[in-house]
Amino acid sequence: MTDDGTIVVGHMIHLKGEMPEVLRTIAAPAKLDGENVKQGIETVGTQTSALQMLLADPLLACFTFAPLPVAGDKITRSLPLVARAEQGKLAIVRGSWNTPCVDELCSFPESEHDDMVDAVTGALPLVASVATPFYYSTVAVASRRHHSRRFGRERRDTQLFM
Repeated sequence: MTDDGTIVVGHMIHLKGEMPEVLRTIAAPAKLDGENVKQGIETVGTQTSALQMLLADPLLACFTFAPLPVAGDKITRSLPLVARAEQGKLAIVRGSWNTPCVDELCSFPESEHDDMVDAVTGALPLVASVATPFYYSTVAVASRRHHSRRFGRERRDTQLFM
């Protein structure tokens, strides 16, 4: 988050795979980011199992994988991000992952998939609670469609990373 409250999405990895591939995909950014960067993982469904396996791996013992409890429904959890987007306080660093991410954000909640929306909305409490950089991981594969609020389509380019 920038000083003016802008949420910056520096990168997004979207994966639906088997658990070994999911664990490698979550661990890879932790290794690149280093020991001082907190890794957050929602404690829902298979993500809870992934978190437990990452914490049990002795090769990853120097990294911090923090559980992120999920409370409320997806609509409620998305409202702070919707508010930021409507205020022009959501920035996305340019990358090959932008089109699917922006498409999913803009079509939420009517879209068939919402994993990337979950990732960004799930990261907000962690961003608000720490002053140091972090990487937020999601391995959610479920999708639900059940509310009617949409994100704004405005895109902003920046070189800031969270």
